[in-house]
Amino acid sequence: MTPQEDDLRDFFSELRAEDEQTAAPLFTGLPRRKPRIKIWQLATPLGAAATILLLFLLYRPSPDATAATSPTNVLVISLEASEDPGTESLLSITDPVSTWESPSASLIADF
Repeated sequence: MTPQEDDLRDFFSELRAEDEQTAAPLFTGLPRRKPRIKIWQLATPLGAAATILLLFLLYRPSPDATAATSPTNVLVISLEASEDPGTESLLSITDPVSTWESPSASLIADF
């Protein structure tokens, strides 16, 4: 065996010896049971909840059948087919490129 294996065996044998010397903890038994809730103890909260539900159902506002409905705005979009399948310009005035002036042209001043 290698010295490393011997060291591991010695280490675990020391741990076993310590475990044998240590006493097991005392067992005190199971904890006490919690007292059960009896059915009559639930009567008050259940009765209160039932009363609130009954009052809500009896006194809720009923929807009026005679209430006027509000007018509804309707947008109708219709598509019309044209006989000329070509494209048309959406610009009303077309400026030629020769008259175009850059936005920064006013920054250049000839003094």
